[in-house]
Amino acid sequence: MQLTPEERRRIYEEEEARIRAERQARARAVRNWFTVPVNLALVIAAVVLIALIVLLSKLFVPTPQGAIRPAHSSASPPASATSSRVPVSPAKAGEVRTNPRDGAKMVWVPAGEFLRGSTDSEVAAMLRGNPKYVQASWCDSEKPQRRIYLDGYWIYKYEVTVTQYRRFCKATGRAMPDPPYIGWKNDRPVDGVTWQDAADYAKWADASLPTEAQWEKAARGTDGRIFPWGNKWNPSRCANSVKRELDGPMPVGSYPKGASPYGCCDMAGNAVEWCADWYDDDETYYATAPSSNPTGPAEGRSRVLRGGSWDFGSAALVTFRCAARGGGDPEKGVPLYGSQGFRCVRMP
Repeated sequence: MQLTPEERRRIYEEEEARIRAERQARARAVRNWFTVPVNLALVIAAVVLIALIVLLSKLFVPTPQGAIRPAHSSASPPASATSSRVPVSPAKAGEVRTNPRDGAKMVWVPAGEFLRGSTDSEVAAMLRGNPKYVQASWCDSEKPQRRIYLDGYWIYKYEVTVTQYRRFCKATGRAMPDPPYIGWKNDRPVDGVTWQDAADYAKWADASLPTEAQWEKAARGTDGRIFPWGNKWNPSRCANSVKRELDGPMPVGSYPKGASPYGCCDMAGNAVEWCADWYDDDETYYATAPSSNPTGPAEGRSRVLRGGSWDFGSAALVTFRCAARGGGDPEKGVPLYGSQGFRCVRMP
């Protein structure tokens, strides 16, 4: 049967439509197969990009001026006060820095134990060497000798000077104390201050008065030495009046060879120094004091004085010892003898 031209054209168009439909179906299948992984890849790439942006923002956030970025976020619990603790020190022993508040030089005393007080044998040896000037009872408050642990601290290398104290008085609107009979000399330790005067200065300087234990460790180190420079008396290493007569305290730091193991000067002689603690009038505190960071009795009538004064004669062999201690009326700025000053401490 022969088809007419019109029928052949219709059949051709139908076949062409079928072929076109099959091609479109195959194209849709291919497009669908490709679109799924591409979309998944785009999602994964977006997630990775966001994570990278967050990470970079944490790494490059500017640190505020004066802040220290911690090395890690975990914090270690404080260790107990035992000889096995290994504290992290912000400086080396004896390292010198400056208190920006008053310009005072400070030395670092690292955390750890030291020997506080005197033994019976040390007192007996002192009595044998100074039978005319020493009574055994003078040393009762220094016993028993014990190991005491202290956290690390900064302590002034020198006693607070007249210049520094005058600046404090000007800043706070208070009057200078009455001058000593030799008059004010700017490079000498300030003289005639009450305990409260000293405590107020320390607060103004963003510091505090040293505890008695802090003062003693800074003076003698960890080897239990008798004097800041060693175990033998040497009058050429401190301001004293043994076999000579001084007319007043010397400029701070005049005896560098008499410095303590940490570099503190004038901790024997020059000016007797206020400490933060109350003095135990019954002289029993050493036996019951805490073995870690002791701060003295809870109350008392006297405040601790340490270090001896420039006008001490033969008594200097006793009172200039690192372990020697005494008390003074905190409301009186003028001692019975010598000069009465102080130095400060700052905690890290």
